[in-house]
Amino acid sequence: MLGINVANPDFVFCFVALAVLIILYLLMLKWKNKAFDKFGDKNIIKSLFPDYSPKRQNIKFIISLFALFFLIIAMIDPRVGSKLGTSKHKGADIIITLDVSNSMLAEDIKPNRLERAKQTLARYTDKLEGYKLGLVVFAGKAYPKLPLTPDLAAFKNMLETSEVDQIPVQGTAIGKAIEMSINMLASSKSKDKAIILISDGENYEDDAVSAAKMAAENNIKVFSLGVGTPQGAPIPIYQNGIRSDFKRDKAGNTVISKLQDVLLERISIEGDGLYVRANNINEGLDKVFQEIRKMKGDEFEEAWFVEYEDRYQYFLAVAILLMVIETLIPSKKGLIEKLDIFSENK
Repeated sequence: MLGINVANPDFVFCFVALAVLIILYLLMLKWKNKAFDKFGDKNIIKSLFPDYSPKRQNIKFIISLFALFFLIIAMIDPRVGSKLGTSKHKGADIIITLDVSNSMLAEDIKPNRLERAKQTLARYTDKLEGYKLGLVVFAGKAYPKLPLTPDLAAFKNMLETSEVDQIPVQGTAIGKAIEMSINMLASSKSKDKAIILISDGENYEDDAVSAAKMAAENNIKVFSLGVGTPQGAPIPIYQNGIRSDFKRDKAGNTVISKLQDVLLERISIEGDGLYVRANNINEGLDKVFQEIRKMKGDEFEEAWFVEYEDRYQYFLAVAILLMVIETLIPSKKGLIEKLDIFSENK
């Protein structure tokens, strides 16, 4: 049995930048070849630049690319379980599905909707010994931040790092978040499974009600906590940590984000759960967990990793080695030119 997780899953998005870099480099090569064709005969041009080697440039780029690849893995920090523990599982398996869209920055609940939800959840987690928790965050897309685990400290750590800027696609895709939560609960051994959706209910992306109905069909109850007020509040815009303005519509009017009670209530009705307007989030969680505690499944003992060892240093060492190799590649033509890497550049 091998336990593997990652310490910084948010850095996975760096692989997108790596893909963009590859595309830009290939486009640059294409543009350069076209430019050479326009200037005249390639053999004459090469004679004017005897030390220039397209192969050398390509090899240096490939090595740099692999160095960045291993550097990103080092930043993600894969960890391997080093110590097993056991726990008696006596409660439901629960996925907390947290809205991290921009509207959660509205300050009708202080300090803002998202921070209040995170603070209250962190405090409440200490009461959930024996439960397994997972975490999904969502905006325009849903992201599985933590799989089901009885490690409540790990849950709190992942919760603390959940911010509005970690998902590049804005919006509020509640349906996608519920579907992802269902998939995460599919491997659960517990008879009792629940999704706790924490959101202001501003959904413009998909059919969240149908997703909640699908959860109920899979014996998963969906509970909703509505964060915000019906009166609403403007959505602040921050630059370098300082509020610079509020979100505005195309006409220049300040957008007011309001709690959407109707949608959240329908989600819980179709999901066979309970909806609570959580102006006081602690009381809202109390009501939800009163219902969840009525769900009593079989008690069983489960082994899980309580300690993990970082492995980032190995990937960092490979990245540094590749960077050194790249800098040591000779600037003049030599043995490297004998390698057939990009035949079109012969």
